[in-house]
Amino acid sequence: MAGTQESAGGQNGLRAAPPDFDAAAATERELIDYGLPRRPDAYTRPGLAALWDERARRYQGFGHRRVDPDGVFPEVDQVTGTAAISRRWTCGYTLRSSVPFVTLLATWTIPNLMYVQSPRLPIDHFHTYVYLGFIDLHIEMTVNQSQEVICSPLLGLDISPGDVMSAVICMGAEPPGKATVLVANETSGETANSSRDTGYPPAVEIGAGVGRGHPDNPVSSLARFGIVYFDEISATTTDGARSLPDGEAITMVDSSGDTLAKPVRLRDWAFKTVYDAD
Repeated sequence: MAGTQESAGGQNGLRAAPPDFDAAAATERELIDYGLPRRPDAYTRPGLAALWDERARRYQGFGHRRVDPDGVFPEVDQVTGTAAISRRWTCGYTLRSSVPFVTLLATWTIPNLMYVQSPRLPIDHFHTYVYLGFIDLHIEMTVNQSQEVICSPLLGLDISPGDVMSAVICMGAEPPGKATVLVANETSGETANSSRDTGYPPAVEIGAGVGRGHPDNPVSSLARFGIVYFDEISATTTDGARSLPDGEAITMVDSSGDTLAKPVRLRDWAFKTVYDAD
């Protein structure tokens, strides 16, 4: 993970990784100093160690920035439930476990949008989401009547329709709930990460998908988005690997019960969400 260095900010005195930083060759102390996930033991957790190695090689040469953890992890007193908004307004998969989830990896596409006429708002609100427990990676999007699409940044990374995003979320199963998030825009070649002790309870639910609406108007029209792919999904609990598409499939419907968007399982580690409102 190499490239440009930006100011760290945030807590714990963590710094952004320097130019030409090689995570695969770094010491454990260097990974801790830069807030990056440490490599799992290759003997006791060979599958996770292989995934760690793959991501380290994959992000080699990317520009990297360290971000303020306050912008990633809400305070405990602000946490009221799992990250995803009401399932009535989402489409994707969610999976619960009797033992804590400790990692979630995923890659997904950012769609282009087309405005759908709404009597409520002149703007359609849309988002993609990936979450592990209370750690929620939302990418908010809007499209207006002029078909202008705007994407919110994620951990400071600029995002545009057509970009391929990936993320690694790690969450400790014991207090103080140590969490690390690493996000990459694979199209622009940039990564960002944040890490902190959260105080969160163990994560027993994960999910990914797309949603509509805005907190002030959650049942607004669903923008036309075509297909959003979620791929390379890897979820691990303290008791082993789990498949997110083995969980509950969530179909988005309108107030009449008509389908707006549906999830389609592709394989154990991939699914797609499909616009189905026409």
